[in-house]
Parts: sequence; C-alpha cells; structure tokens
Amino acid sequence: MNIAAFNLFLGVMSLIALVVFIALYFVKAGYGIFRTASWGVAISNKLALDMDGSSRFPSDVCNVDIFRASV
Repeated sequence: MNIAAFNLFLGVMSLIALVVFIALYFVKAGYGIFRTASWGVAISNKLALDMDGSSRFPSDVCNVDIFRASV
C-alpha cells in the first residue's frame, strides 16, 4: 500500500467515524433501561464482566499465543 492509498484509507475511516458519531449522538442508549423479562434472566454487571474476561484466562495462565503474534 502506497502513501496515497493509506491517506485515502485514513480519510474514509475518519468520515465513517464522523457519520457514526453524529448518528449515535441522537440515539438513546439503553444500558439496561429497555430490559424486559423477555430478554431472559438478568445477571449482575460484575458477573458479566467476569464472564467476558474468563475466555482470556487460560491463555494468560499458560502464556499461549494461538495467533503466533510477535510482541
């Protein structure tokens, strides 16, 4: 990728970010206020955060890099 293509990419991504920011500025975020019983059982925020991070735990403990990324 040459520098002109990269700069074009950055410009397009910036325009997309601006459009998304403006669109989301006018959308009311739910953050749980729209939750009803039809969504299922409610869990606490702390439990949800722990469950979200638990998928990373085995690779952290075993120091395994499944993507072979160099750091």
